[in-house]
Formats: sequence, structure tokens, C-alpha cells
Amino acid sequence: LWQNDLDVTFGGVLSAGFSAVIPEFDAIRAGHASVDTLPQNSAALVFWGYIFGGHQSDQVRIKITDPDGETVLAQNIDLTQTHAELFRAVGRRSPPNGWQAGQYIGVVSLIRNGETLGSLQQTVEIATP
Repeated sequence: LWQNDLDVTFGGVLSAGFSAVIPEFDAIRAGHASVDTLPQNSAALVFWGYIFGGHQSDQVRIKITDPDGETVLAQNIDLTQTHAELFRAVGRRSPPNGWQAGQYIGVVSLIRNGETLGSLQQTVEIATP
């Protein structure tokens, strides 16, 4: 049983969520950083991902799409250090007339050498007043 090394890749996405602000790391760890709904007049739309086993030169890919499937924000973040756990967040300030009502989708992925180690999708509902 112990003669052969196991081929295990360490790293992935533990959780993800939406918020109106960049959350504190303690709130993410405790599971209190995400919301299910935001108002149309929310000052910002932030999507974050909680990741384990990130290596130097890994990439965190984050994308937010609106209710029409259009990309609100897509960003690739290169990790410059190895971390046992980390989070990354991206966001946009509200458009002048507020956010379009409906469901927004966020996807966060941890990528190493072109291979996706883990990915997680979450949604938030922008509610009309």
C-alpha cells in the first residue's frame, strides 16, 4: 500500500460568494461573507473565492455574468506566493442607473499549468425595490 506515491494534486476552491463590499477574511472562513440578494442600488457588486493550496504561478480566474449572460467582469489573477489558504475578490461599482434586476452568476477557478484544479459557481439575485 505505501510502496507507491499517490498522484494527488493539492489545491482547489473551498467556497465563493457575492457581497456588496470586499469581505474580511475571517468572515469568509466563518461562512458569513456571502449574500443571496442585493438591491439594485447596491454601491458595488463583488465576487470572491476562498482557495486552498495555491502555489506561486497558479492563476485564479474569476468571472461575473449578468442576467443576459453578458460578462460584467472577467479577471485572471496570478499568484506570486504559495499559500495554504487565500481569497481573491473582484468587483465593479454600480452603473449610473443601478444594477439590472435578475440573477448574476460568478465563477472562480484555480488553475495550475493550464489545468483547472477546482472551480465553483455561485449566484446572487439583484432584487427590484
